[in-house]
Amino acid sequence: MKSQIVIDARWLVGGIGTYTLHVLEGLSKNGNGIELHAITQEQHSAALKQWCARVTVVNAPIYTLREQWVIPRAVKECGLLHVPHYNAPLLHRGRLVITIHDLIHITDPVYRRSFKGWGYARLVLNLAARKADHIITVSEYSKAQIVERLGVPASKVSTIHNGVNAEFAPMDRELAFKAISAALGVRECYLLYVGGLRRYKN
Repeated sequence: MKSQIVIDARWLVGGIGTYTLHVLEGLSKNGNGIELHAITQEQHSAALKQWCARVTVVNAPIYTLREQWVIPRAVKECGLLHVPHYNAPLLHRGRLVITIHDLIHITDPVYRRSFKGWGYARLVLNLAARKADHIITVSEYSKAQIVERLGVPASKVSTIHNGVNAEFAPMDRELAFKAISAALGVRECYLLYVGGLRRYKN
């Protein structure tokens, strides 16, 4: 009998969306013995069927009280639920793994400008960290912050670094420079930054 994993794939935009899509793709290709299910919003359901044995539409918005009631009902029969963000369903009674990418929602001063948002993040992060059977994070720095600030044992947190698609592979340096020079007119050394233009991205 296959093990069943349900992924909360309602948020498929930005970095968390990219992370979630690649987790689904990777597990569908390499997850021997895993039956993969997803819960998602209506607009994403067709795209996820290529990787999942079952896709359930759950149109509950992120960061709402409604998701706390609706998600546990939608996944009550699952063997393991993986939520790729800290907004875990606190009423879920089964096994739960969450990914906490970082703690910027409670550590960055920008987020404190909205007391409501900061208060929600602080409460849910702490409760979700305690509720989860295990926590995944993407760097040793984030792991240290999670252990220190959320008060969970280090043994409960695993660092799994973000992967890189096969399309991002080194090419001949001269060919690369010629291609960039032709496309962008760059003739000197340059720095390429692909993250968001936000202060906490350093």
